[in-house]
Amino acid sequence: MLRAVARAARSPSRPPLRGARSASIDAGSASTAKIAGSAPEGNFVERHWGKMLFATVVTSWGWTLWVGNRTRKRRDEVEEAVRDTLPANSDELLELRALNDARTEAIASLPREAQVLRSRAIHRVPEGKVSAPQLMQLLRRVARESEQKPLQEEYVIERILLALPDGPNFDVHLATAALTFLSGGPVAERLESMFGTLAETDASGEPAVLREARLVPLVRALMATGQVPPEKRVRVHDVGKNAVGLGRSWYLEQPVSEWTAEQYVSCEEEAEGDEPRNRGGAEDRDLRAFIELMTSDRLCLWGECYQAAERRRQQKALDDAAAYEANPPWYAKAWRAVAGGPKPAAAPEAAERGTAAN
Repeated sequence: MLRAVARAARSPSRPPLRGARSASIDAGSASTAKIAGSAPEGNFVERHWGKMLFATVVTSWGWTLWVGNRTRKRRDEVEEAVRDTLPANSDELLELRALNDARTEAIASLPREAQVLRSRAIHRVPEGKVSAPQLMQLLRRVARESEQKPLQEEYVIERILLALPDGPNFDVHLATAALTFLSGGPVAERLESMFGTLAETDASGEPAVLREARLVPLVRALMATGQVPPEKRVRVHDVGKNAVGLGRSWYLEQPVSEWTAEQYVSCEEEAEGDEPRNRGGAEDRDLRAFIELMTSDRLCLWGECYQAAERRRQQKALDDAAAYEANPPWYAKAWRAVAGGPKPAAAPEAAERGTAAN
């Protein structure tokens, strides 16, 4: 008996099971009521507008990247297809010019030499035409007489001649203009010779205007012989803007095609991003307009537009440096005054006046 009483005294007291279960149920009901009371009010859009905005921005950005990548891939495919059709690349053309270094006057004399050769030939070609073997014979003679050395890299020149349109007998003046790139003279001299070969003469016998009927075949021949850079022959069409002024190229794939000779001649240059505009009819070009077309950023004959852009960049750097030296900003003046640096260079007019006064 005493042992049972002692054991009962040592054991902890336990609450009745029914009371604990009731307390647990009351605590669960309280937490449920608390959660129900703190739940946000409103529809799905009002509760998750931030997430939806973030998802919209990310999706739009991803779509724009995808569309731009599709257009860029299509452009690269067309450019690669153009490169595969060229008889010679730009490096081979430069090498031909450097190795042969023919005089411009010698290249311009090919039509006259072709007329003499045609009168002596056994197998006659039509008037004003010349065959590829005859043209190669004339080029060998020109190289031998003008530079006192044989014609270099003949196999590349043969590939270029075979790429000329309207073969196997070519227009002698058109072929001569297409072969003007062999001249080692300046760009302006080559273009002037090309213009004089195809242009109509005035009353004094000087080249006056170049008809569009002669200019289009010339551009086609220059394109076929690889003298127009392949990247300039790819045309990415502008898809315009939507009603709110946003460019459709942000969400639409732009069509890509290859320029044709007619489009090169009939379209005039527009501002960057605008679609070239058709001139609306044939137009005769004088020497200045002809040079502007050939060296334009759209046609870029012999890659001359890149050289012109580099010259403009260098000239701008020189002008900016001269302007900085003539009128430096205030912090540069302060630093020179503290550090004892060189003073800004005087303007040329002021220097001349100072010299005259002394």
